Amino acid sequence: LSTIYVDLNKGITINRLHNALVKFYKNSNFVKIVNLNSMLSTNSVINTNNCNISVCKSKYKDKAVILSIIDNLIKGGAGQAVQNMNILKNFKEDQGLR
Repeated sequence: LSTIYVDLNKGITINRLHNALVKFYKNSNFVKIVNLNSMLSTNSVINTNNCNISVCKSKYKDKAVILSIIDNLIKGGAGQAVQNMNILKNFKEDQGLR
């Protein structure tokens, strides 16, 4: 579980940050952007190659908190190696990982 605190530039809201992440990862097999202000749990990624990301509001209007979570036994080592090999060898990215 990673907790990332970010400063928001003028005009940038957590909704805009969330939408940018959704757009960027829309075709990703393994990165899931969850609803705004959602708490994350290892239960949602255990035994998967997934990374779940949540954008949350802060008590300060010019800051946001980004949460991300992986199962480090799957995504952290072996799963990431298989995913990278699949990309390198032009296999389906999720082959052997679903």
